[in-house]
Amino acid sequence: MGSPESLYLMDDNRFYQISSTIDEIYFFKTGAQAKIYMNNIYLDILPPINYQIGNAKISCHELKTVTYYMNDNKLGSQGNIKSVNNIVFTDANNNSRNNCSGVTSKLTKIG
Repeated sequence: MGSPESLYLMDDNRFYQISSTIDEIYFFKTGAQAKIYMNNIYLDILPPINYQIGNAKISCHELKTVTYYMNDNKLGSQGNIKSVNNIVFTDANNNSRNNCSGVTSKLTKIG
């Protein structure tokens, strides 16, 4: 018997799809909407605003704030999203240890 390809979690109005990494995060208007989506995978209620943070897709219904930061390296500067609606995201930066383990740009922390 194999293992599941993805794990789905719900925390209040947040819905997470996780495989070997955090793949998608949906921020619904209410916990009730997140529950409807989790029970039925009802695509018509998916949040319409989308961002890519590392390899993760972040979706929300309302955009209040987006904070960016610059990551400087020998190849130049790269802008990354630090937070959406005051929820901070951390991804594995581009360094030799992360490159060797294959986690560069993977979302590592939420909040």
